[in-house]
Amino acid sequence: MGVFMMLRSSPESVPATPISNNLEVRGKQLRTAIDQAYKRMSDAQTIRGRWVNITSVVVPYIPAGMSFDDAEQVLRSAGFEVKPRPGPKGLKDHTDPYKYNVEALIKNYTNPYLNWLSSPFGVSIAVDLTPKAPRDYTKVLRVEASILVSDI
Repeated sequence: MGVFMMLRSSPESVPATPISNNLEVRGKQLRTAIDQAYKRMSDAQTIRGRWVNITSVVVPYIPAGMSFDDAEQVLRSAGFEVKPRPGPKGLKDHTDPYKYNVEALIKNYTNPYLNWLSSPFGVSIAVDLTPKAPRDYTKVLRVEASILVSDI
């Protein structure tokens, strides 16, 4: 695998339909927004490199200040596998600013039948949630999202 390249996406950042307060519905709305953004970028052939920023697609559904528990539930409802919150053990690199982030991933986004292989081939969607403060998982401070393109 090579070096990741960052490309800005140009999807609309304001959803066409009102965002639901129901977390399960909101997650389904998020998934639809990601699917639409991916299709737009794919059709326009603007997915180049290894990493495409789609944070603007995700932030309307998971804004800063949202309950961390709610944000994780929205991601699960959208089909993401949400990794466990980092505990005090295993956090040996005290210089890593992302060490308290929670990662969520949809593996093999464009090839779901490959999930059973845990194959790195294809396209995945990743979201990182940054907590309000180290080990304070009450609120979301920042959200970052991207399309990840992998080699065979």
